[in-house]
Amino acid sequence: MKKTKQMTLDKTSELSRIKNIYVIGCGGVGGILIHYLWKMFNKKGITLHLMDGDRYSLSNLDRQYFNSFGNKAEVTAQYIMSQPSVFLKIKHYNRFYKSEYDLGLKEDSLVICAADNHWTRIILQASAKKLKNVIFFSGGNEYTDGNVQFFVHSDGKLISGDYIETYHQELKELGEMPKFGGSCDSKSDPQLLITNLNVATIMLNTLWTILEHKLPEYSEIYFDVIKNTSKPIVRKDK
Repeated sequence: MKKTKQMTLDKTSELSRIKNIYVIGCGGVGGILIHYLWKMFNKKGITLHLMDGDRYSLSNLDRQYFNSFGNKAEVTAQYIMSQPSVFLKIKHYNRFYKSEYDLGLKEDSLVICAADNHWTRIILQASAKKLKNVIFFSGGNEYTDGNVQFFVHSDGKLISGDYIETYHQELKELGEMPKFGGSCDSKSDPQLLITNLNVATIMLNTLWTILEHKLPEYSEIYFDVIKNTSKPIVRKDK
């Protein structure tokens, strides 16, 4: 797919009228993101799909938002539906994303991978890459730093961003997905609320830029909490 840089998204295109939003992973990053995302797209004709096979527990209280100890996707969906004046539809899936053919992603979608493992990122992106009109985000973090990657397809063309494995060779050599599934908390490493918040904020900021401003020339954003920096990366043509 040929990419054209620094252009403005056609406001009459189907891509500018997102109909389905998929958030895979409703934990540290996804849980924050969802609470703002649904407000941005709170109108009839839009369906928000939430997927996570994990459950909220006491160990999540320091950095995740929830009001009951149930499945993360279901609890989050119930919370949103309990708010006044909710116009969009919400569907929740109490399982991990394990197959490229899961969910059956539809055209004119925003697809966000907030699961903290590379296997889920790769197979979810593989499904999104088949769509002609889609905005795809993937984000992850260590304890105090992290990154966000994205790509945009419009009418079957890659017009902004790039695929997540393009400049990360390690993502091409993962092997088979482990049996743990695609949990946001599949890693044993400690997580920090502030760092999760940075990932979610950068995703929202970049999404707004794509829809309301100009398509970014960069394809990845790195941030460091301790250094208080956020740096967009403009890659050279392959």
